[in-house]
Amino acid sequence: MFYIMIELNDLLNNNVFLQGVLSGITASIVLYFLGYVLKNIKKAIVNIRYFNVTSKTKILYAYDNFEKAEKQMYKDVENSKKIFVFASRDNYFSEPTQKMHKFLKRDDCDVRFLVLDPTSNAINERTIELRYPLSAIEQVKSSIAIIEGLQKKYSNIKLAKYNEMHRIRYYIFDEVMYLSFGLKSTISKDTQILRIDKESYLYKSLNEQFDDFWEKYYPLETKFNKTDNI
Repeated sequence: MFYIMIELNDLLNNNVFLQGVLSGITASIVLYFLGYVLKNIKKAIVNIRYFNVTSKTKILYAYDNFEKAEKQMYKDVENSKKIFVFASRDNYFSEPTQKMHKFLKRDDCDVRFLVLDPTSNAINERTIELRYPLSAIEQVKSSIAIIEGLQKKYSNIKLAKYNEMHRIRYYIFDEVMYLSFGLKSTISKDTQILRIDKESYLYKSLNEQFDDFWEKYYPLETKFNKTDNI
């Protein structure tokens, strides 16, 4: 073995080509490991920044769309004592064929739908933005009719209709909320959705916003009737 090493050493010392090849291999190995280290340092810095942002805003997870969030949403709403829906129309609770529909029927659950008024100018503006056919307005009307039917069966379900333009959709439960933002060219259910902890400012702020809108748009005659029944 000793003699082999001596011969290899003499061969390298006398062969410029082999020296160049060996130097190139050594340099490549060094550069590879250096790049690996720098890449992981950069990733660590990004993760630290992400942690700082998410720890302050308490964003628990970001899903690509509502469909991908539905499984976790099902778990979050299962034992929730409140279901507050703010959307142009409901896509996940009101129709009997939907998985989470059964959760509306619990007497101990406060269910509130705050949806877009199909007779408002706002829905016409949004329809033009998204290049929707007029049937989209009929879909909103149909969704509202279903909710109104549920109201007659279950006293815990309430409905209010807003008439302003809001490119936002959110679902508020006891412990978390789900939030997504629409664009002029994209409906909110097809954009990224955030799962947010109840201790975050986002949750608290939008929960208060919902209360404000509810106070503004919940039918006066319903409030008076409720008071009269007490």
